[in-house]
Amino acid sequence: MAYPTLTMRKIREVLRLHFDCGFRQREIARAVGASPTTVGQYVRRMERAGLSWAVSATLSDDELEARLYPPPPQVEGKRPVKARERAG
Repeated sequence: MAYPTLTMRKIREVLRLHFDCGFRQREIARAVGASPTTVGQYVRRMERAGLSWAVSATLSDDELEARLYPPPPQVEGKRPVKARERAG
């Protein structure tokens, strides 16, 4: 299930409230009008990107978005063929 994407303004507010103010996910969710799950996803994306709040505050919206949503890894080679496809 895909979660709704927040505007960069709200994403920055989520990150600020979490990392700078120490609010809990439910409190942040109420403040920005999102679900606690969505808030948690952005916090985890920030942690996976290895960014601190101080660094993220200096990035442009495009740079922050690129760090939070890196391209998927490229897989080399072919996918294995399913047994049904071989027999077909």
